[in-house]
Amino acid sequence: MSDLQIHPASYRDPAGFVYQVNDTLYRQVNQSGRADFDLLNSSGLYEVLVRNGQLVQHETIEQNIRNDADCYVNLRISPVPFISYPYEWCFAQLRDAALLTITVAKQALDHGMILKDASPFNIQFVCGKPVFIDTLSFKKYDAAKPWVAYRQFCQSFLFPLLLAHYNRFPAQQLMTVYPEGIPVTYIASMLPARSRFSLGVWLHVLLQKNISERKTDTGRKISFNQNKMLQLLSNLESTIKNLRAGYS
Repeated sequence: MSDLQIHPASYRDPAGFVYQVNDTLYRQVNQSGRADFDLLNSSGLYEVLVRNGQLVQHETIEQNIRNDADCYVNLRISPVPFISYPYEWCFAQLRDAALLTITVAKQALDHGMILKDASPFNIQFVCGKPVFIDTLSFKKYDAAKPWVAYRQFCQSFLFPLLLAHYNRFPAQQLMTVYPEGIPVTYIASMLPARSRFSLGVWLHVLLQKNISERKTDTGRKISFNQNKMLQLLSNLESTIKNLRAGYS
């Protein structure tokens, strides 16, 4: 198709990608994403998130639109009226998007799944409310593994919010300078001493920095059961809910 355009930001995920035909957006689910996509539907997670207004709705198209041998199924994506980007959001929008990501992650856990990435680019605002738009961000939960998206969530959501809270840095400016997320070494050096009284800062900034700076790797496997995962998400949630722009 000459009028078919693959979205330039959609090349990273081997499970599928977004493309456009005329004015209609589609998402192709590749064979490698088949099992997780089927679980998203069979577990009831997709239905719950759509019903709650937390995930953009799609229509399954059996036709192999691109005649791609790797195609499992195509999804016609419900249009979002206005596209915005994280570096355009105010503090409250970034915080709302972070809290939605945590809520969606908790819902996923309840259905045997987890988010494999936690980018603010997975969120759009519809009628002023954040909505998750990446159907392929969900994968089967493995209790033997830590949350692979934890660092990305901290760098892209938590760290900009912390700097806006403690240092009065504009969230939009931070997202422009660090589109892939703020490094933990940078935020650890920038936060004021009073921030160390926060359990959230100690856990998600200082402890994470110390772990990242360790030179040795013992190869020890870390168990990360569902209770630990929920505790992590709940602590992130409570930390973010207590943040305000322009703290003094």
